[in-house]
Amino acid sequence: MPTKVVDIITQLSHHLSNFEEEFATSYISKNTLSLLLSDYGFETTNLQQEQNLLLVILDELKTVSLALQKNKIPFVIIKFSELPKLVSDIDILVHNTPDVFHILDKLGYSLEDDAEPHRSTYVKSINGTRVSLDLHHHLSWRRVHYLDSKSIIDQSQLKSIDDILIPFPSIPHDFLITAAHCIFKHNGISLFDILHILSLKESNPPELNNLSAMYAVAEEYQWKQELDYFLHFISSIESDLRTSFDSESSIFKDLPHHFSLLTVIQIRLSKLLRSLTHKSYTPTLIQTYAYSLDIFQFLVEQKLGISLTHFFRLLSRIKKMVASVNSIFSTPK
Repeated sequence: MPTKVVDIITQLSHHLSNFEEEFATSYISKNTLSLLLSDYGFETTNLQQEQNLLLVILDELKTVSLALQKNKIPFVIIKFSELPKLVSDIDILVHNTPDVFHILDKLGYSLEDDAEPHRSTYVKSINGTRVSLDLHHHLSWRRVHYLDSKSIIDQSQLKSIDDILIPFPSIPHDFLITAAHCIFKHNGISLFDILHILSLKESNPPELNNLSAMYAVAEEYQWKQELDYFLHFISSIESDLRTSFDSESSIFKDLPHHFSLLTVIQIRLSKLLRSLTHKSYTPTLIQTYAYSLDIFQFLVEQKLGISLTHFFRLLSRIKKMVASVNSIFSTPK
């Protein structure tokens, strides 16, 4: 019976090798496991490209972190696992300060998108490789806050990457960020998400034994019930992962776990009603707008298979135009 995450991964790779190559390749891709399983003999078509991109991202992460630290900018790197995973961009949570733009500009980054008030996207080309950097001013998705950003930054922990100390979220915050990301952005849970959570638990920090404190943080932002759903699902999968699973295991049949349309609607409707109960009227209006887009996107992309990339790009341009007009009329004469 595997007890450590590395043992689970070893057992997983052993059983995956018994499947047809087409199934194994699809399963690894859907659960974001290509880099994690590359040391176990699984080489996907884009493996070398993914490994090269990860190296570029790591180098940039160190460069940007050193620049922010040199300029005494409080920040924390988010959505970055110690388990190897393809990372398409760098996510940094930072206090809203104008100095950051000048720092990134000196590093060769240019602003690509600032339509959202809580996130700005900067891009840079390194030897033909596009590097995207998302600068978050709040831990939010479509303007809806899920955690207290100041606490995440203030309680961050330094971790070493190539002897460079970089601030990452504390383990409880990392746990909650992963949960919120799965529930409200991705509408599902992959095996990599589960293994990441288990690796956090494996470090055995006393804070993770205090679930009441984590529930209290989620309850403050009205998503305690959703966190409970996430934890119960993780627990059910963990019990399967820690037994000797075979080809008929739910591990292979049910992952990644995708929320149904009904679940997506119920999650958001329940949170909206809780916000009203807390008399949080302005956040409720923001959530109504955000969750309407969430459900619309889920229905069109997941159920109809139609990409909304162009729609959201148009929406972003409209937001920029409105912001520009507002700034003109709000400028003192």
